[in-house]
Amino acid sequence: FFFFKQKTAYEILSGLVGSEMCIRDRYLDAEPLENGTVSDDWQFTVPKEIPDPEDRKPADWDERRFIPDPTHIKPADWEDDEAITDPKAVKPEDWDEKKEGEWQPPKINNQKYKGPWEPRKISNPNYKGMWRQKKIRNPEYKEEPLEEYTIAGLGFDIWQVKAGTIFDNIMIADSLSDALSHAQFVLEKQVKKEIEEREIEEKKEQKMSDDDKEKAKVMEDLYSDKK
Repeated sequence: FFFFKQKTAYEILSGLVGSEMCIRDRYLDAEPLENGTVSDDWQFTVPKEIPDPEDRKPADWDERRFIPDPTHIKPADWEDDEAITDPKAVKPEDWDEKKEGEWQPPKINNQKYKGPWEPRKISNPNYKGMWRQKKIRNPEYKEEPLEEYTIAGLGFDIWQVKAGTIFDNIMIADSLSDALSHAQFVLEKQVKKEIEEREIEEKKEQKMSDDDKEKAKVMEDLYSDKK
């Protein structure tokens, strides 16, 4: 058994339970979240089921949830050219096409440019949802008992978008009741304390912000009096 607590914006107490019978249960905040078997949920061998190669997506199957509104017509005065030919440009009298090629008037920014025009979207009356290929039993799959294993350590492969994630209160045990008792202790004692500390810190930050606003108001009043 192992439990860990991930401290980000909110505390999450999560756990995974395994046994020699390969039963897998997951807990969140010390409450059962889901269960299953290791062999069903984690692929150790070839999968039990594979996509049916005979099952084809129907030609008329429409996966588009929204489509362009056919009644929404582009306005006649809509300008979607970002640059236009300068109407005031005049071909120089000494322009030599043999040497310089065909003369092209320069481009200028279009003052009436409104951006690319797109018709509004409406719900697709023919929408059928995302098509999923049927599954069939994998002929290469064989029911084989998993070998017994022993957990000797715990590792994390972490990818995060915000620094400051902390992993602590990690427990590996052979008793579910002991693990749940420890989880309850973490929830009732440590997490509660951390929440209270964070609330105190937020109040301090708010007070500092209010003080800064008050100082700015005083300085503004002093400046106004001098005027």
